[in-house]
Amino acid sequence: MVRMPQRFPAILLVLALAAATAYAQTTTTTGTPTTSTTTLEGGCGPYPPGTNLTLPSINCRLEIFRQTVFDAGLNASLGRLFFPITFRLQRSSMCLSRAHVLCVGSEPTPPGRAPRIVADANRARRQLQRCVRPIAMALAKIRSNYGRRIIPPDLAAALVSEGDGIASELTVARESLTCP
Repeated sequence: MVRMPQRFPAILLVLALAAATAYAQTTTTTGTPTTSTTTLEGGCGPYPPGTNLTLPSINCRLEIFRQTVFDAGLNASLGRLFFPITFRLQRSSMCLSRAHVLCVGSEPTPPGRAPRIVADANRARRQLQRCVRPIAMALAKIRSNYGRRIIPPDLAAALVSEGDGIASELTVARESLTCP
């Protein structure tokens, strides 16, 4: 009898370590009201007209969106859709990180050796195209019949609006991508 290697625990460990970086930046301040704030690098939010979108700024918005979904999942507002939605947003985040690395290239290597990843704008554009699909799949879960039954309408509208905005920013960034 041939035994298949059991990789499932290793995959869970990798996913847990990848997700830990997103939550490591949360700080809690104590005082009269207890609040939790997330500090992320760069400025997130609405961009002035005529400015180019950068991959780190889109990644910042995606991380805030993931944190919003996580908070909604803690309140049990997403029910059994919590894990499929967070999984797809994690895939999109990893895809966006790969696109950024493809655009920038890898760090300098020792003398006499070629860099591990050469900057390539075309490969980065293709990777950005792949980042939109997981977000669209997460939005489809929110818009599904089951999603409409269990997710409060105001939360669903906010999640769909933010997800559509990030997806359109990824499309615009793909079309206007210039790598250094």
